[in-house]
Amino acid sequence: MTGQALKNARRLLVIAVVILLIGTLPPALDVLTTNLLVDGTPVAQAVHTPYAIDNAAVFGAVLSAAAAAAFRQGARLRADTEGLV
Repeated sequence: MTGQALKNARRLLVIAVVILLIGTLPPALDVLTTNLLVDGTPVAQAVHTPYAIDNAAVFGAVLSAAAAAAFRQGARLRADTEGLV
C-alpha cells in the first residue's frame, strides 16, 4: 500500500507542475512571439504586450504540491508504524 501512496504523491506533484506550466507558459509564449514578430518594424514601439501570470493556476499548483507532500508524509508514517500493531 505504501508504494501506491508514493505513486499518488508523485502523480500529484506532476499535476502541480503541469498546472503551473499551463498557467505561466502560454502568456509568456504570447509575449515572446509578439515581440519577435514586431521587432525591427515601424510598429515595434506602439505594440505593448503585458505579461500576466494566472494567479489561480499558481494557487492550484501550490495546493497540488502541498497535497503531494501530505501524501508522501502519510506514506512515510504508515511505513514507520507498519509493524507496531
